[in-house]
Amino acid sequence: MSHEITPGSRESSPTRGRAEAGGSEQSPLQCRARFLENWDWQAITNLNRRLCEGQRAQHGPNPESHAACQKEWEVLQKESLTFLEVTEHPRGFHRRAPFLFFNGNSFAELGRGLSYALFADVPALRKKQIASLVAHFIAGVPDVDETALRTGLEELAQLEAFQVGDKVATLRRTLSGTITQVKADGSIVWRCDQTGVLMTGTAQSLILLKSRT
Repeated sequence: MSHEITPGSRESSPTRGRAEAGGSEQSPLQCRARFLENWDWQAITNLNRRLCEGQRAQHGPNPESHAACQKEWEVLQKESLTFLEVTEHPRGFHRRAPFLFFNGNSFAELGRGLSYALFADVPALRKKQIASLVAHFIAGVPDVDETALRTGLEELAQLEAFQVGDKVATLRRTLSGTITQVKADGSIVWRCDQTGVLMTGTAQSLILLKSRT
């Protein structure tokens, strides 16, 4: 089975730009599509089985929650959802534990797969960060709540036209600084706040921290 997002209208791909509505820009994460249409319950079961086999753990359904989860998932497959809504559902299924083991890992991997398919035209480094962010949210990592997920996705899915003086950070926000030069080849020179050293990067490796005044 092909685990991809079904091609649809232009609005179904958040990375193809922002839809105009009344002259204003719409967040790409508000676009709706049947993201789960090609991810049936058997695919999730197979994913859990592989993870269990890899860790030599027993694979099987949780008799207290499996049937209800399967039924609800089959309904969700037919619904048009925003990507943020899609990430909330696997997080909920993880907590309900339809399988005996590795529920978090299974639904987190599902989130990674959806991320890679949806953000296919995002540069590879950012795409990897998006997938990791989504997986951490679904798995219930404490530092990644709904606000952190939304903010992170909005930042990572868009490339800025950087200018001298912009405050920027690396994708993981481990380092921050101020742009001192934008070179003709597109590379960015910025002074690191933490070390004071001038560093060179690309637009794909940095995010804008502050709105310009």
